[in-house]
Amino acid sequence: MNCSVQTQTSGKKFIAMQSQQNYIDDILNTAELLFRAKGYHATTSKDIAELCHIPEEEILLQFGGTQEIALAVMQKLQLYFDRNIFIYAYENKQSPDMRLLNFNSAVMKFFSTDNPCCVFGMLAVEALDTTPRFIAPIQYYFDTWTNAYEVIFANVYDTDEAALLANDFVSDLQGALIMMRVVGTNEPLLRLSARSLKALRSRLATHSDP
Repeated sequence: MNCSVQTQTSGKKFIAMQSQQNYIDDILNTAELLFRAKGYHATTSKDIAELCHIPEEEILLQFGGTQEIALAVMQKLQLYFDRNIFIYAYENKQSPDMRLLNFNSAVMKFFSTDNPCCVFGMLAVEALDTTPRFIAPIQYYFDTWTNAYEVIFANVYDTDEAALLANDFVSDLQGALIMMRVVGTNEPLLRLSARSLKALRSRLATHSDP
């Protein structure tokens, strides 16, 4: 096979792989939307297939069932959070204040939607006790939230205080997301962001005093 033919073949394989990935992403994005809107137990592979305009058999062939789809959705969401939100907590060249500002802004951007539900939180409530396979990814998700807050607050608080603050803000975030659905605005999340900045800046001010 000459180089030209080999390049063409490789190109076709790449396009096919990209098309397959886009196909899977469409299914997972649809599943995520349904999980947010209806919950895990109320969402079926048939629901996902209908919104994707594909046969249900295609969903079952690709994933096997809603449990496998939920695991794939969590994996996709975790990757998004790692790359687009948590990363701000670890930008050591930025000041703690700027790191938290950027972190909060990314959180606000992600959850300021028509349906600001945390899929991991929803799955924890609905299925954690009955679906052992969900335990590890859900625990990991909340651990990464705690670690992100903690690494920022550890710049101005001691280790134990930073850990307590981080755990409190992770818990408060879930409450804020629930209240956003109740009141229909992002005000609860804005207040949470303001409180986290106040907790950081009050200690920064103390550290900067002569």
